[in-house]
Amino acid sequence: MLYALSDFLFLVVYYGFRYRRNVVKNNLELCFPEKTKLEILAIEKEFFHHLCDVVVETIKLLSISEKELKNRMRLENPEFADSIISAGGSYVAMGTHMGNWEWVLAGKIIHLDGKIDFVYKPLHNAFFEKLMLKIRTRFGGFPVPSPSILRLQVSRREIPKGIAMASDQTPGPDNSAVIRFMGRDTLFFKGPPKIASKLSIPIFYVGVRKEARGKYVFWVEEMADPAAVGEENIIRDFASRLERDIRKQPALWLWSHKRWKHKIPQS
Repeated sequence: MLYALSDFLFLVVYYGFRYRRNVVKNNLELCFPEKTKLEILAIEKEFFHHLCDVVVETIKLLSISEKELKNRMRLENPEFADSIISAGGSYVAMGTHMGNWEWVLAGKIIHLDGKIDFVYKPLHNAFFEKLMLKIRTRFGGFPVPSPSILRLQVSRREIPKGIAMASDQTPGPDNSAVIRFMGRDTLFFKGPPKIASKLSIPIFYVGVRKEARGKYVFWVEEMADPAAVGEENIIRDFASRLERDIRKQPALWLWSHKRWKHKIPQS
């Protein structure tokens, strides 16, 4: 029933409201200059179908059982993070807006040993702020507002946990790293490797792929020590891994986001 609702929602969003169709089309054309107009259109439509699935799947998090979610959001290699938690340590998990990122967060909470702190940007709308916090904390996640991340993580540093951070959003041009991504100079947050370096904890990339409608697999890839290779190299490595995954399943990334809205500072 929810996927029937998603199919109807696609018609309304894509053909009725035409929600951000120009943003999606422009982003795809800039990132895939080698593709034909028909290929771009096919990815565009598949993206909007997937985005509507994400909406209804996220609503389903209010009632889905842990058993069903484990079946639909499978962890490929739990041994990486579990080995750190079992040793009494913590880690930073660099997440993305691939697949269903809300399900990935819930999947990390139910699959991995230990606690998960998730960093989020508070919403201006009080109703949606309360709703999203209810969804994201239902399985036990601990919310960390992005303005308070460093203070809270220092105060909670003795608690073994994962620190989940969506790392592919658009930061402001100040205090951000300029990284080559999808053929373009792109701004990235410096926060994740900075937190890992500050707390002297390891950092992971979290990847996801879609196997079927309502069936995802996510996995964890260990990255280098930021103190050894430099924080900016960690961000560059993250961008490279994300681009690899986008090119495999391009419709799964959040193309409706105005990812390149800021002017790149000139060095």
